[in-house]
Amino acid sequence: MYASVLICMWAVAATHFQVAPPAWTILVPAALTPLSVWRLVMWWRSRSVPLTVEQAARRMRQTVVIAGLLGGGFSSWALVLARYGGPFEQAHVAFFLGLTPLCCLFCLMHLRAAAFVLTLVTIVPSLIFFALSGNHVLFAIAINLALVLAIMMAILVRNSVDFDELVQSRREASLREEAARSLSEANGRPPTSMR
Repeated sequence: MYASVLICMWAVAATHFQVAPPAWTILVPAALTPLSVWRLVMWWRSRSVPLTVEQAARRMRQTVVIAGLLGGGFSSWALVLARYGGPFEQAHVAFFLGLTPLCCLFCLMHLRAAAFVLTLVTIVPSLIFFALSGNHVLFAIAINLALVLAIMMAILVRNSVDFDELVQSRREASLREEAARSLSEANGRPPTSMR
């Protein structure tokens, strides 16, 4: 997820080098890059490290907050860039603001709270920006994006509920297995004499 966001961000910056100030095409992307690389490396290193329930819960809460912060940072930067350039550059920003968050939503599918936060801080402001731009093409993009977003969120919620049910059923199966093992061990012991 972070790799795709970084590649897309630098592609948008590259298409704006000639039309936007260096602060927006170099400095802001350079500031967002280390944060994203840090998250990418952190998740890559911990991919096969077992976590306790408390550690997993803490990581999930952190992910929700970071999704809001980084998502807001990336989308704010892109919305500023949308003021620069001609129709092709603006279309590239619209593409970035529309499709990159959808990619992230897929990656965050099993963490609904982070997906919702990301949607609120990236796609909703983009929809409002496009709708109020006065450009009928960007307005049409906003309508298309809103429709796709509604469908994606419905799918995400359904898949997340299915995932939650799967986790719960595995937890219950594990508890039943543990109870059966304990009962089996208890039945294998010789009875204690009662005096």
